[in-house]
Amino acid sequence: MNETAVTSLSYEKAQQELRELVEKMEGGDLPLEDLLQGYERATALRKHCEELLNNAEQRVQVLLDENGEQSLETETGEGTEPGESETE
Repeated sequence: MNETAVTSLSYEKAQQELRELVEKMEGGDLPLEDLLQGYERATALRKHCEELLNNAEQRVQVLLDENGEQSLETETGEGTEPGESETE
């Protein structure tokens, strides 16, 4: 397993490692202890990716606010049903 500190990885590197780790784990050839270590690493990678995405979203939101533009939630249609417009 890659022992690089999860928090030092870029989003892209963490995603790549997570994909590779899931493929290895799904292969069924790893001993139980390796599976458990892989699961722990995968959980840390997923959490790190979510934090990086949340931070990026907050940065974009600050830029939108500074420019007097709509919020991300309004632009992405969050909170509306699929196929439903915000004016309905």
